Amino acid sequence: MAERSTGYTIIPATQRPDGTWRKEIKVKAGYVPPDEMDRYQSKGRQITAGSSGLPPGMAVEENTVTKKTKNQKKNERRKAKKQEMKTQDTKSQVEADTLTSSLGNMNMKDEKAEEAQVSKETIAKKLKNLKKKLRQIEELEKKVRNNEIKELSKEQTEKVSRKKDILDEIEDLELDLKLCDD
Repeated sequence: MAERSTGYTIIPATQRPDGTWRKEIKVKAGYVPPDEMDRYQSKGRQITAGSSGLPPGMAVEENTVTKKTKNQKKNERRKAKKQEMKTQDTKSQVEADTLTSSLGNMNMKDEKAEEAQVSKETIAKKLKNLKKKLRQIEELEKKVRNNEIKELSKEQTEKVSRKKDILDEIEDLELDLKLCDD
């Protein structure tokens, strides 16, 4: 930059990366381009940027030990206990896997019996739920016949329209239940 006696500075012409040239610019002395200016910061932001996060006047100690509240200590104990339980679970799972693999087919019969019992229970639950839905549908149909309900809502209409599907499902589940018993 060349400075003249008139108080202006001339920024010489420069070449851009794409090969074109910028014009030389005549600016006042002390001019700072906007992209080189510091961002404005309020007094409050300047104070907080320079502070250590402690109240004013409090000395900064390097070896400060933060005190934990009762709840923080309790939460840490919980986390440690959960972590310990997870490691124990994984250990017991590995032990169980090795035990089942070593026992081999002896446990297979027991597992199949348990699975049959579980599937029997789930089939019974599903059957109970479907029968309940069927009763509700029949109650709705009865109310429509007795003119207790003039017009069914959208949900009620959908429920009544599923009657045949529910009957089919009940029939299938009853067959499955009979097969499980045999």
